[in-house]
Amino acid sequence: MKTKILLTFFLTLGFTPLFSDTIVLKSGKKIEGVSIEKNSDDYVIARSQEGYIISINKSNIESLNNEKLAPSSKDYSFTFVQFMWNDVPFRGYSVYGERLSQRNNQPYKSFYDAWNLVSGLSFTTPIENLKISMNMYMPTAHRSRRDNDYYYQVAAGDKTDYTDDMVKSIINGKYEGNLNWSNASIARQRKENNGLKDIFDTLILYNWNTKIGNVTTGFYFANNNNITPITLGELVVGWKPRVLEFLNPSYTAYYRFTSEAGGGNNSTSNHRFDISHTFFNESDFKITPSVSSGYQLKNNSSDRRHGVSDISPGVKFEFKNFFLSFTDMYRPDVRLYDNGSDLGVYKDVNKNDGLTTDPSKVHGINNRVALKEIDNIVANSGLNGDAEKERLKIALTEKYQQQKVVKHYYRVAFGYSLKF
Repeated sequence: MKTKILLTFFLTLGFTPLFSDTIVLKSGKKIEGVSIEKNSDDYVIARSQEGYIISINKSNIESLNNEKLAPSSKDYSFTFVQFMWNDVPFRGYSVYGERLSQRNNQPYKSFYDAWNLVSGLSFTTPIENLKISMNMYMPTAHRSRRDNDYYYQVAAGDKTDYTDDMVKSIINGKYEGNLNWSNASIARQRKENNGLKDIFDTLILYNWNTKIGNVTTGFYFANNNNITPITLGELVVGWKPRVLEFLNPSYTAYYRFTSEAGGGNNSTSNHRFDISHTFFNESDFKITPSVSSGYQLKNNSSDRRHGVSDISPGVKFEFKNFFLSFTDMYRPDVRLYDNGSDLGVYKDVNKNDGLTTDPSKVHGINNRVALKEIDNIVANSGLNGDAEKERLKIALTEKYQQQKVVKHYYRVAFGYSLKF
């Protein structure tokens, strides 16, 4: 009987974690009563008595079980990541997707095929806790210029449409309208500068280990030549508290200090709240559900609206160095994006109706016929005053040309990462 009891004791001892390990962080926090399950060169994975898995970077650890960690022989490391995804979601905006709709005269939609290859490099520096990340976004299609307005123009991007003048001049055998001897020979259909272009961004962060958690400070820069050239610069301040660590909660604020696009976005800021948890962290196959949400303080300098920019739940599947992820970028407050647009016949002046100009209802012969029919309806409406006729024309034109502001943008990404 004693032999059976001893055998049971040792078997239980062999298969049950002994929660007797102690981890002391450089911030001074002591984590006691855990079981260390993996101790690699870069991180330590421990299990709490409640069953939570805790992953801690070794650069944040002072000692394990009263043994001081030796300084790492590595001064720095590199992580290279490369992946494809169907769009670039950015704090509620579809960076490539919306531009693609305007280029191809298509309605705004939730899922775009604006596929682009992202190549990123992150590295720690010889300065402890200083990390730099750089990414290049390269569209794999739709890079060329395209004539999407079908105007006869004297120069690419010219807002003056000489199409009607050209038709009348041919019929009447003389210059009509804005055409004359100096520009008639160069008026032709031209391609607009609307191809998708590369984007480059850089994130420089310094991590501070404190008793209240990890505090990060740094800068974010982005060079975006789509639509208008923009060099975005932001001050970054982040905090990762030492509570609910199994959910990895974090808060990051981005304060814009550059004055690009004519100062239209001066002094704006976006505040992001993130949580995530990795299941099977100690295995080759991992699943990480996450939620990232943002709050925008001033959407631009003219509207100055505040609200939730996006709520983006997602899930990431990893197998060794490869990954596949899905994200839904939900925009609950469309007022932030219901801004004036001059794509249509009339500028969208109602910024509270949740509607915007549909790019597919602007250019081309079919839309010209539809707008001409609206003119005929207004002319035969029986209204006497010009003001009443103009209001009716605006209402009918906007009814034809507008669509709802898209609330969901879906993103899929797949790729790999290498650390060396």
